[in-house]
Amino acid sequence: MKTPSRLLLVACTLALVACGPHRQLRTHELDIHGTNDLVPVSADGGNVPQAYRAFLDGIGNIEGGCTVSYVGNGVAVTAGHCLPSLGDCTAFRISWGDRVGRPPYLKSRCDRVLAASDDDKHGDYALILVDPVPRVALPFDLSQPPTTGERVTLFSHPDERPLAWSQYSRLAPLGPNSPFVVHQCDTLGGSSGGAILDAATGRIVAVHDRSDGTATRLDQTPLATYLSTTY
Repeated sequence: MKTPSRLLLVACTLALVACGPHRQLRTHELDIHGTNDLVPVSADGGNVPQAYRAFLDGIGNIEGGCTVSYVGNGVAVTAGHCLPSLGDCTAFRISWGDRVGRPPYLKSRCDRVLAASDDDKHGDYALILVDPVPRVALPFDLSQPPTTGERVTLFSHPDERPLAWSQYSRLAPLGPNSPFVVHQCDTLGGSSGGAILDAATGRIVAVHDRSDGTATRLDQTPLATYLSTTY
């Protein structure tokens, strides 16, 4: 598992992201830090902390790669670079509840993109409208930005596999005016779009973007607007 000592490595990554060339958001490769902490989630979710089990069925596996999380009112959150184009998601088919030894309980389509971005200024996120909707929604927190050293966790569908848990890491925000944070949770291709959760509350604080640990802060998206809209 990741420890606070990993913050030094996060800081190095932060420096590379902040000072290096333009971010190539459309790539995602193997990103295992030290030992592989990815834990395939069992059919009943019994091998992950009890606090997270209630919303596992709200995490979806997008056919073709990427992870998506349902947050309510028909709205789901993923990474912007997962879309074929920022304005279109109609090719998406999403399997919900896909875990080891248990097939998905529901398959959805994406009706339309509500909002999306894939750039350095606004972040890499997509808010999409799905139908039918999953039976549970993930909690989230838009009240304040993620904090330096915040303990987080991640669930995703690495390489389109059944759901896996990345265990724990720490966050390093990229400055008060940046839409991005950096984490050290283990990921693979297909983890893009996975929800970064506050480990203590289980609430979404960011959306995983790419293999260097970059994630877009949820409070930098217009999610609140679409959760209050009638569709």
